[in-house]
Amino acid sequence: MALAAGAPWGEASFGGSNPGVLPASLRTNSAIAVVVYVLLAAVAGTRWTGAMLRRRLLYGAAALMVIGTVVNVASPSFLERIVGTPVTIALVIALWRAARHASLSNVSRNEGGIAHRVV
Repeated sequence: MALAAGAPWGEASFGGSNPGVLPASLRTNSAIAVVVYVLLAAVAGTRWTGAMLRRRLLYGAAALMVIGTVVNVASPSFLERIVGTPVTIALVIALWRAARHASLSNVSRNEGGIAHRVV
């Protein structure tokens, strides 16, 4: 959110090729990322979706964060490697654990297609 608002942290993001305030296109990308993260948090923390879809979204987000970790490790920006890498690793772990949480386990489908907990 801070990058989108114009914080001078360009050296720590997007490969570090834009020291200072990011150009408008990358600030827009940062704003879109904020929206995606907020929606992901809402899906993870609410029951907007069924348990099966929520689990799949969380596993998918974890997989994308693995890719993000690799990108951060390979970044030419020292700050991005030192800050971004541990953050994305923490996100991978948190998303994976959330996807495996007991509240999303033991869900099956009955013949009518309605999800219910198996007791």
